[in-house]
Order: sequence, then structure tokens, then C-alpha cells
Amino acid sequence: MTNTQKKYDVCFSFAYEDNEYVKVVTKKAESLGLEVFYSPFRETELWGTNLYDYLTKIYSIDSRYCVMFISTHYADSLWTDVERQAAQARAFLESETYLLPARFDKTEIPGL
Repeated sequence: MTNTQKKYDVCFSFAYEDNEYVKVVTKKAESLGLEVFYSPFRETELWGTNLYDYLTKIYSIDSRYCVMFISTHYADSLWTDVERQAAQARAFLESETYLLPARFDKTEIPGL
């Protein structure tokens, strides 16, 4: 990864059904001074945007790390698929650690 400044220290990719847990993690990360992309805290920023393009940029360019909260719900979500593919594309191009999977269960996710 280049040393260029990123908009977010970390972005969280998760299924809506796992939101309560991820919200707790987000608040803890923010209390430690990290700039976090957690979509429910960015709803006004997201309103009216082309979500596909916006999220692709967040998960492929704008974040230093990406934590993927893997679960059965994650595997079934179309939006997490968009986020995952963007993050994996970046990870493929760089030789530095970017993807940080956090598992709720043993659900298989393509590419992980």
C-alpha cells in the first residue's frame, strides 16, 4: 500500500442482521481515535448517492483496512458482495495486508 493518506482508517463490511455487534465494535474503534466507515453512521452522506459507485470507492480506495464480518447473512447479501469484490480487487493489486476477516461462523466466502 502506498503511504498516501486515506479517508478512513478502517471500513466495516457486514450484513444488516449483524449490525448490533458491528455497532459496538465501531463505537470502540472510534473511541480509540480511528476514523471508521460504518454505513449506518453515514446515512446523510449516503442519501441520494449512487451506492454502487460510492461503496466501491470506499472499499477499494478510501480505507486503510477493511474488516469483513463474515456470517451466513453476509454470504446472502448483495451489498456485501459489492463491498467484498471491491476490497478483494484492491487486495489483489497490493502486497500489503488490507482484508481483515472476522468470522461469526464458518460460512464460506469466495476468495477468503
